[in-house]
Amino acid sequence: MLKVDLHVHTKYSDGDSLERIIYYARRCNLNGLAITDHNTIKGALSIAKLTRDLIIIPGIELKTDVGHVLLLGVKEKPSKTMDYIELYEWSMENNIIIVLAHPVATLWRTLSRIRVLERYKPHAIEVLNSTYPLYSVATKLSEFIAKSLGLSGVAGSDAHRAYQVGLCYTLINSNPEVEDVLESIRRGRVKPLGSPTPLPMRLELMMGFLSDFFRKEG
Repeated sequence: MLKVDLHVHTKYSDGDSLERIIYYARRCNLNGLAITDHNTIKGALSIAKLTRDLIIIPGIELKTDVGHVLLLGVKEKPSKTMDYIELYEWSMENNIIIVLAHPVATLWRTLSRIRVLERYKPHAIEVLNSTYPLYSVATKLSEFIAKSLGLSGVAGSDAHRAYQVGLCYTLINSNPEVEDVLESIRRGRVKPLGSPTPLPMRLELMMGFLSDFFRKEG
């Protein structure tokens, strides 16, 4: 079984330095990381050049009309902004894994589009996310959404600070190769595990999220 954090941000969006991320990944005995910066794959391409002992899954996090999604196994950023259905079709054409990220953070949007998700199912739901402010409640709601859709649950730290790396992770029954890891996620050979980020950091992240939300709404 491989221990992989499937949701990590770097300095290329709103995260930490590549070197610090690698340090903490090794410190908590991870086998790999999915680098999922917002709207760019530069972090994933850059960190892969710095380490040989960690499996680096190239990823990206994008906002859609159903919530945030993680695309895993991407070789390039989509050339245009797409709604979820368009992104789903693009991902299927390019053999990319889709994970619905932290669905409780966008709960009303996600629930309002649940019929779309039932028809165009992602490969997995992120049921454990270390940044959830109300971690236990959010985890149970995320697990309920995954069960309702008949999908596997995965876990990622959603690390924006390097010390968060590996707090939530996914055990994956796979060989230590990127393509094998992606195929195992596709087939549901996964087990989410982990624990929350310390409360002060979760509250800070929540305040930042609310600030961004009300600024955009205004």
